[in-house]
Amino acid sequence: SVLRQEDSCGSLGDILVARFAAPLAGEALLEALMCAIEETSIPNTEILDFRIIPRGDFENIQAETMCTQRVYSCLLPLHALVPKISSTWEALRQELAESLSMSEEPSVLSPMSPEMMKVVQSVKSSLLSLMRDLGAGTVDPAEGPIEPVQHFGGHQLFGSQRRRRFQFHNFGDAGLEGNLSPQKKAVRCALDLMKIAAVQQIRGEVYFVVRMAGDRFLTQQVRRLLAAVLCIHRGWLPASFLQTATRKDVVLRTPLAPEHLHFLETCHFSTWTRRHGRLFDRSWSERSSVKRCASGMPPAAWAKETSRAWKQKLLLKCSEAGKDCETWMQQLEHEEVPQILADLDQVAQLDAFAAGQWKPTASIAG
Repeated sequence: SVLRQEDSCGSLGDILVARFAAPLAGEALLEALMCAIEETSIPNTEILDFRIIPRGDFENIQAETMCTQRVYSCLLPLHALVPKISSTWEALRQELAESLSMSEEPSVLSPMSPEMMKVVQSVKSSLLSLMRDLGAGTVDPAEGPIEPVQHFGGHQLFGSQRRRRFQFHNFGDAGLEGNLSPQKKAVRCALDLMKIAAVQQIRGEVYFVVRMAGDRFLTQQVRRLLAAVLCIHRGWLPASFLQTATRKDVVLRTPLAPEHLHFLETCHFSTWTRRHGRLFDRSWSERSSVKRCASGMPPAAWAKETSRAWKQKLLLKCSEAGKDCETWMQQLEHEEVPQILADLDQVAQLDAFAAGQWKPTASIAG
């Protein structure tokens, strides 16, 4: 499936759909689920809860296509956003020299120096500008009048089919090229959010946590969007790159970030929720959990602490990949970006030709 999540992407709260030929219940079902997960080569997976869905409803649910919003957290190291040869980097290095913690425990960078605040505002401005220029996170005016936003349990529902969608055919795994036609529905995805969620310090390094949300992410789409954001912020690619790359009449290369820089933080099945009720809730923390009983903590407190601990582990894993970005950055700037710029130049020439404004270059004119 073009919507399949990469095996290298960790998950804080994911949902898997399993089908069994024979009816199972209780411990037998739990054991069968664990065996099925082990066969898929997904390490370090813990089942929090499971729900048996009636056959009639089950036929209508697919974990990939029925998910109405996925929320990803991505880590970008500070040195990827600020050139090390710049005066800004030197000022930041001096300011952070004595304040950074070498602790294994990820923590929010606070207080922030004036120079760091400038960098944060610059990255925020880049993300806001990209979302605004792309028109992402809005409804499609071609679909009629705007309806009131629906909520369920205090949370905004993202099940509307009227969200503005874009052809992200250029942001999928190149190995799926035959299935990434801009005419196919699978490549039309909504992008609800791209923003800085936090600035963390981990093992003496500073990382920006970028949060992305949308309804259908292609394989590698998050990694390619993250790399594109970085290139645009550094000025290697034009600010209009996302607009061009999501045109259905354009096929070009897109940059790719390394694995392990992002993880799935949560996912929502709002359409299912409206029709059948919640898939899962916090009640898993009150059922048979040996770890919770051993901790002696109340269910709600244990659930919160467990989620926090898992998130910290995922942040640490991402930070390990983030430390080794130098080779990728050099390859990105000197190999990938020039190829992409050549693709963009061809698109510009074709656009000029279609508008009757094309002029031969000096080499062509002789």
